[in-house]
Amino acid sequence: AGRVPLRRRTLSFAEAVKSVRGQLRVLGSKYGVEVPETDAMVASGSSNLRGESRVDLGDFQNMCYFGELELGSPGQKFQVIFDTGSSNLWVPNKDLVPRVNKQFYDHDASDTYAEDGSPFDIQYGSGPVSGFYSTDSLQIGGFEVSDYGFAEVTRADGLGQLYSESPWDGICGMGWPALAQGAKPAFQALVESGKLDRPVFTFLLGDFEEGELVIGGTEPGRMKDVHYLPLIQEAYWMIGVQGITCNGRPVPAARAAIVDSGTSLITGPPQAVRTIAARLGAQRSYAGGYFVPCENLEHATLSFLLGDRYYDIEGPDLAAGRPGEGGICALAIEEMPQQFWILGDVFMRRYSVEFDWGNKRIGLAAGAGTRPASAVTTTSTRQKGGGGGEGRGTTATTTTTTAGEGPGAGGWQPWWRAASDSPVLVALLVMSTMGFATSVIVGACICARCCCGPTAAVAPQQRELRLPMV
Repeated sequence: AGRVPLRRRTLSFAEAVKSVRGQLRVLGSKYGVEVPETDAMVASGSSNLRGESRVDLGDFQNMCYFGELELGSPGQKFQVIFDTGSSNLWVPNKDLVPRVNKQFYDHDASDTYAEDGSPFDIQYGSGPVSGFYSTDSLQIGGFEVSDYGFAEVTRADGLGQLYSESPWDGICGMGWPALAQGAKPAFQALVESGKLDRPVFTFLLGDFEEGELVIGGTEPGRMKDVHYLPLIQEAYWMIGVQGITCNGRPVPAARAAIVDSGTSLITGPPQAVRTIAARLGAQRSYAGGYFVPCENLEHATLSFLLGDRYYDIEGPDLAAGRPGEGGICALAIEEMPQQFWILGDVFMRRYSVEFDWGNKRIGLAAGAGTRPASAVTTTSTRQKGGGGGEGRGTTATTTTTTAGEGPGAGGWQPWWRAASDSPVLVALLVMSTMGFATSVIVGACICARCCCGPTAAVAPQQRELRLPMV
């Protein structure tokens, strides 16, 4: 299959903020959770010799990846997001409302089109993405499937500016049949065609560069020391999470994560995200979104314990777009009222991901990012029981957590660990067991130790933030 050069540019600060808000609305609808809207959110609105093929993925403002597929005979080309968080393929019909600059599917121009007419309707944010089903030939990465069912969209109100200002035309869901509405997922159709060497596809995402989607195989040069994780359900690509740390300290964590190529964000339960934001010194704007002095991210690390390995994401990778005025960064981390994590492109840029349909598992390896070696993370393996060492990219301050146990795994922690993070609480506990004069002295020492001791050396900078009015 050929490779298509695709546009890319980096988001400005204001564009990044709007993109985060727009994606959050779409994710809320996609995962069936209600995301509170603020006033600002409402206003913003290769070759095929080995039975595998490649689809080049453009990096749109380092926030979303899209590639090419064809429908019909002769083929009509579309730029689509290959989305592991959904399972339907849809492209715009020539009668799309609102009218936007897109490549429209014209079934009258295809010799292999067959009418279906069944209704298609998905709710996104404040409105629908709707139309009707049709059948035609589908080509992805040089592989062709005949009589494939997909949706022609005539309304895209629900996507708002996120769609009208983007360079992609539609979405190709790469999830499981349980999520599909009225048609089978495109990758399932490819597997059933018998044309693939292996029933897998692999995302190799670049950082401010083009990435690659490999259909029917992987990339041995990049996928070394692959760590496989079994799925815990067959709808989304969901895996177990054994723990999370931020700057070496445990974060109350949900026990599951969905690897979602259709978003650039990392989202998680509100309390966990607020804990991370506090560790980074971030503040939340009235309009939604977290903002942080960019310098706070320079030595920060967010780590996910998946299986028996920690996967680190360096602080600079957690910023969305360019810095704003005064050296303020928007975080690509958001809270959603859910008990699982969503690991979007922020995670997938650091670690190439093999989606193994046949074995119902996900394989993770080092990513295809282009950052300097000093900023590239390698995974560190920690044996159950607390052994193991640190790899590059992990923080000097370490916290040993047995997989499946402790505060990082289930969100629970004993009072004495919670107290250790709170100098005030420690002081109150001390006062309850000592005389007043002694307890004041000891309590003051405890506060000084916690606030001014070694921890302060790695604490995020705390200063007044002038939060953006965007």
